[in-house]
Amino acid sequence: MSKNIFTKIMLMAIFAGSSVWLYQCSSTISKTSSVTAQESEKEAIRKVIESETAAITNLCDFEKWADHWWHEPYTFFSITFPDWHVGLRGWNDIAAWGKQTAADCTPNERVFPKFDYKYKIAGAMAFVTFLENEGNESTRVLEKRNGQWKLIRMGVIGTAAYKSLAQKQAMARKKMRLFDTPPRPIGGFAAVQRNLVYPKEARDQGVEGKVILEVLINENGKVEDTRVVESLRTDCDIAAANAVKKTKWKPAEKEGKPLKVRVAIPVIFRLKDSVGSKTLQKDSLFVEVPEDGKLTDAKGDVRPATATTNVAFIDLTEMTVKVTDDNITVTITVADLPDQFTYNQARPGQLEYWWQIFFDIDNNSKKSADDLLLDLVHVRKPETQEAQGALLEFAKPSFHIIEEAHGTGFHSGRFLGEENINATVSENTIIFSVDKSSHVKLNKITSSTKVRFEAQYIDSSNNSFSDSYPNAQPQFSAGDSRHSAFVEVPEDGKLTDARGDVRPTTATTNVAFIDLTEMTVNVSDDNITVSITVADLPDQFTFNRAKPNQLEYWWKVIFDIDNDSKTSVGDLALYLAYGSHTEAQEEKGALLDFAKPQFRVVSSVTDRGMGDASLFRDRISTSVSEHTITFSVDKSSHVKLNDITFSTKVRFEAYYIDASNNGFSDFYPNADD
Repeated sequence: MSKNIFTKIMLMAIFAGSSVWLYQCSSTISKTSSVTAQESEKEAIRKVIESETAAITNLCDFEKWADHWWHEPYTFFSITFPDWHVGLRGWNDIAAWGKQTAADCTPNERVFPKFDYKYKIAGAMAFVTFLENEGNESTRVLEKRNGQWKLIRMGVIGTAAYKSLAQKQAMARKKMRLFDTPPRPIGGFAAVQRNLVYPKEARDQGVEGKVILEVLINENGKVEDTRVVESLRTDCDIAAANAVKKTKWKPAEKEGKPLKVRVAIPVIFRLKDSVGSKTLQKDSLFVEVPEDGKLTDAKGDVRPATATTNVAFIDLTEMTVKVTDDNITVTITVADLPDQFTYNQARPGQLEYWWQIFFDIDNNSKKSADDLLLDLVHVRKPETQEAQGALLEFAKPSFHIIEEAHGTGFHSGRFLGEENINATVSENTIIFSVDKSSHVKLNKITSSTKVRFEAQYIDSSNNSFSDSYPNAQPQFSAGDSRHSAFVEVPEDGKLTDARGDVRPTTATTNVAFIDLTEMTVNVSDDNITVSITVADLPDQFTFNRAKPNQLEYWWKVIFDIDNDSKTSVGDLALYLAYGSHTEAQEEKGALLDFAKPQFRVVSSVTDRGMGDASLFRDRISTSVSEHTITFSVDKSSHVKLNDITFSTKVRFEAYYIDASNNGFSDFYPNADD
């Protein structure tokens, strides 16, 4: 039989009776293509990770290393080992570290093996974990743009520095020998639940869930220590720990002898008649979404109400939120949305236009860590000129996660950019639509998630206008002075302030401990020393009289890094602060028994507060002598401290909030814009 005839017969057989086979073959090819594409992405990601390591550790080439990163303010870099730590946020700080590292590096052929890669890829985002060297735990987060993967987050934890809870328990058990019987609460685990005091705020808000504690129980059945392994929220975590401590325990036993052991104990928070909160609390920042998704807000309630500028474009009148298993759609209607906006009138680096929708992920009716927010913002960049254009030509949408919330605001990190969010404008309406498959975090948003709207505009004269729904406003510490002036430090480092100028000046309470009289700032190439002298510093303070989770005592020195004589993004702050704890009882003690120092960096400034993020807490030497508090810190503790020089201007602020929620403050210099 000729080759051509054989080919024709085979083709006829295929088309006549093998349609099923063709379908199966096609399906197999499709699946194979999908798997191949996924493996191709993994290989591309792995190459970026390994090339990035080689660029900085082997080639000592900063420019090559920098090309592996997206240069964004939300970029994050952290390495932790037992004897040192570096944690940097924002490309500028990371780049400074990279340049110094490359400069100190000698090209070499060292090998940094990486193994046990695990990938989670969702659209344009990838989360990767692996082990390297001798088992150091590493994570990388990469973002894909224009077909190119680059890093936005990196974390390395040395195995000797941290162990997982399971590892720690295994090591402890091995050391003490495995017990025959674990520790048991007398009266059963129901005894723990009976000792649980449900926090009032959590009960009022319908909060339910579980707290898991790591509990150290000694040979006598006494609880020596508790640590939170799985948190519900701060007040519930504290209540759970108190319940476990109140409970009497039988110790663990091995061969009939009691042993000291660590065990994981769950504490359940469940309301007896739980139906969920359906009523908006008076001071709640969030509101439930009705079945039709439609929420209405008063027209013309932009603050301040005396505004003569036309700011109707931030005046919310209606918002519709629709959440399905696959999609999130938010429609914002405002009083007036012009075809053209004027941009770059605000100060460089300042948020000029800002529309935000917050999603209350933990259902606690306040902004807190892990809440999500969808925003449309425009920030004026340095060197940019005033321009006209349509809204979406300048303002860009993104999804963020709140990483830290505190008394003066919050800090967030972007995890989804404009390429994954469909934003359109029609008449007076802005519509956002995003597929939940774009990022795993979006699955936390459901049809029952409460929401909040905020909008802000800052004009060319630095006047700020805002609207929110619901209208309850976040509370900030009394006397907030984020735009206040700074003062230059003289050669001898000594600054003096008027005595008795604590505000309000009519205060009858003795608040001399925040009344600054003298401050000395000495900055060398290696060290920063700050001494604060106040009118009176008692040996004993009373703590936990303010409302729970409120900053009660607060001494702060701000360093004007950008020399603009106002508190702005990138400035550094040295704190000594204490915030009252939920469920904590009024207690007396020395200042440093409770208040702790830390260095922070200003991450955001709005008309209602300043957001900042911690640089470090445990490398500041602090002492108290008579009326003086002295801080000393080595500049090698963090690369950003090198931004503080002997010519850096400074500012002092102190606050105290008493049991009646009265706020007292002192400033130096006294400008309080």
